[in-house]
Amino acid sequence: MVKGIVNEKLERHFQNAAKEGKDVRGTLLVILDLAKQKNIPISCIDSSKEKTEEYSKEATIGRYFLRGSSRDEDLFENIQKSITIDKKYLFFGGFQHLMGGTHFRSGEPTLGSKLRTKYQDGFYSVAIYKLKVEDRNIIENDIAAFNIKDRSENNSAFEKFVKQSDIETNNSDGTPKFDGYILHK
Repeated sequence: MVKGIVNEKLERHFQNAAKEGKDVRGTLLVILDLAKQKNIPISCIDSSKEKTEEYSKEATIGRYFLRGSSRDEDLFENIQKSITIDKKYLFFGGFQHLMGGTHFRSGEPTLGSKLRTKYQDGFYSVAIYKLKVEDRNIIENDIAAFNIKDRSENNSAFEKFVKQSDIETNNSDGTPKFDGYILHK
């Protein structure tokens, strides 16, 4: 695997995520390295961390400024501006933004819910979990993917992980929070 060069901005992202208890470095670098090998362009879509004429409302949490009523709303609008119909896209984001349902802080539909409503079956959400050392025996190889939409698939390793980790895979209405899951060591 080709090792990518991490610039200062990405390094700050890794450090800030780590301060929040999120170790995203390894997972994101694997994805970025693969994109580089396949010559797939990557872009960052986010809300502003600086107050501007467009982003003038200070968020109640975090270090963001908003254009609309929530960060998910801003992210959705920014994604809409960058999408063309005839391409496929891969977006990375925090779990709370990309899962289905309502955001736990704002009470508004999540970015994932907005994308699902707009693109229906054209939107497929996948949660990526880095397994804790004590959970690594759940999967046989270094990585395993589970398609929750396909009920005919054998998801026994994922079901074991869910029971051990106490994660909630469904919204209160019974709909899945994500369409698939990737577990890796």
